[in-house]
Amino acid sequence: MVMQIKPALKIAICGLGRAFVLTLPSLLKYPGIDIVGGIDPQEDTRNQFTKTLSQPSFSTLEELHQAIDYDAVYVASPHQFHLEHVSFFLKIRKIVLCEKPMSITVADALEMVRLSDEFDTPLLIGPSHSYDESILQTARMIHQGIFGQVRMIQMLNYTDFLYRPRRVEELDSSQGGGVVYSQAAHHLDIARLLGGSYVKTITAQTGNWNPSRSTEGAYAAQLKFENGCFASLTYSGYGLYDSDELCGNFSELGFHKNELMTGKAKKALETSLATGLSEADLKRKNSNLKMNQEIQSPDTHEHFGMILVSCDSADLKIMPDQLLIYETQGIRTIPFAKPTIPRENVFKELLQVWQGHTALHDAKWGLSTMELVAGLLESAKQQTIYTTHHQSPMQLDALLKG
Repeated sequence: MVMQIKPALKIAICGLGRAFVLTLPSLLKYPGIDIVGGIDPQEDTRNQFTKTLSQPSFSTLEELHQAIDYDAVYVASPHQFHLEHVSFFLKIRKIVLCEKPMSITVADALEMVRLSDEFDTPLLIGPSHSYDESILQTARMIHQGIFGQVRMIQMLNYTDFLYRPRRVEELDSSQGGGVVYSQAAHHLDIARLLGGSYVKTITAQTGNWNPSRSTEGAYAAQLKFENGCFASLTYSGYGLYDSDELCGNFSELGFHKNELMTGKAKKALETSLATGLSEADLKRKNSNLKMNQEIQSPDTHEHFGMILVSCDSADLKIMPDQLLIYETQGIRTIPFAKPTIPRENVFKELLQVWQGHTALHDAKWGLSTMELVAGLLESAKQQTIYTTHHQSPMQLDALLKG
């Protein structure tokens, strides 16, 4: 009997900027997935993609669709284009992996859920740090009841997000700019996964403290879950304190840091802009260069800052390389195996969906997180408690099966 080997999933890339470049090492290393083409409005970026990957690139969705054979699309375009791009591919029944945040409005997210249902085509939302192996393993243990009921979640992350080169719209909150859309989506995804039930309310404050980069650069939020758990999320992107020192001096992407970033991003940005390039040009140039760099294996799993989870019988500190369990008997550790492929769980889930299995990070998951992103901003703006309306139950079976 001859064993039939399933062909590789053929994936096209919509948007060839920083989000794609950060995920490219995973796509190149993950078995069973082949990149077969890309789309981007910038000619130099398209040329770099074709040169690096020896695959065709196009300036429009229609051109790509007519020219190549593909099974799925990774939508890594800017936030404000997600609805347009995701809709195009769902309507022609291509599986879509869409970067977080799902959209910049709840209405757009609802429409994407509707289209996924109408055309019976899977829509996944990611990569997100809720795909991190450390988070998934801890969530499985929590929801297996090993530590009793989850009660409280504390999360903190201080980065240099606001002083990385930005396109104009990335500093415009009305177009999905600022740290809430890009970064709170990670925090909220993780909190929801660990909390395990509906989020009932969110209360928040945001910080906008640099007139020359006038968008949300910080936030603090508290979530109240239906099961009684509550979560506190704190984030700053102003580039002074570096909370990676709380995470073993590992960077967000899982590489060991010889020194912390304190103040360096702002100085580096000022030096780069002195050359006469705009921030948008500088960002595109950096992404094009990184597309062609040699792929390095990370030292540990990716992470999103300090996370401490309180359960009935233990407090759990989630580190990039291990879980620290604080119990009455003392402290014990569960190590996480060093990753062979970064962001492996994203593409593991994509292949599982292609094979007909249920997804954890599906369209309704993305809608639930998007509502909390919008709710965080609304709570801070109106100084009120935001009550949710579009939360969906977690696909617990998909989580526990792993």
